[in-house]
Amino acid sequence: MYIRLTKTVRDKGLLIKPEDLEMSITDREVDWYYSPFTYGQDALEYFEEHKKSIKGYNGDVSTDTLYWDLDDKKAFNKTLEGVKALVSLIKSYGLGPGIEVYFSGNKGMHLLLRTKNKFTPSETSMICYNMAKKAGVSSEIFDTTVYNPNRIFRVKNTKHQTSGLYKIQIPIDALDEVTEADLREIAKEPNGEVYEVT
Repeated sequence: MYIRLTKTVRDKGLLIKPEDLEMSITDREVDWYYSPFTYGQDALEYFEEHKKSIKGYNGDVSTDTLYWDLDDKKAFNKTLEGVKALVSLIKSYGLGPGIEVYFSGNKGMHLLLRTKNKFTPSETSMICYNMAKKAGVSSEIFDTTVYNPNRIFRVKNTKHQTSGLYKIQIPIDALDEVTEADLREIAKEPNGEVYEVT
């Protein structure tokens, strides 16, 4: 299985093994991106034959991670409240240990739920949409376009080129007290470890 890794959004990138992601990042001052979906063995040949593009690939595409991209460009608090509502719902299902929350480095937040299952893009989209709806997350802040096989997400601890801030992980137990100002201060540097709220 492979994921796509790109250096900036303009780079077509390359396909790598998921376990090689961190060692493939050569400069965290640049915005790196990876695909949340993995592609089958035949994707390597397809990628080379189609000018380093995965577009149109219809082989094995799946993910073991459910994910949400929330963003309110005017009111970060709405984004934070949406994340907290989703976290609460996921915890009510007994799935709390699989949750990861990130500040994107600009205005958004990413919530990931690591699972032991495999989901197709359409299954991922349907499950995530239904869970967001059940959690009461507004469609105004929930990006429903991130579930196609070509989608890429910023790699954690790499820099957002507009804001100059890094994508950082936020501890679940910090969500009730963290502010946008806190995150923007902490995100001035990459944090190899999940930051501690003081």
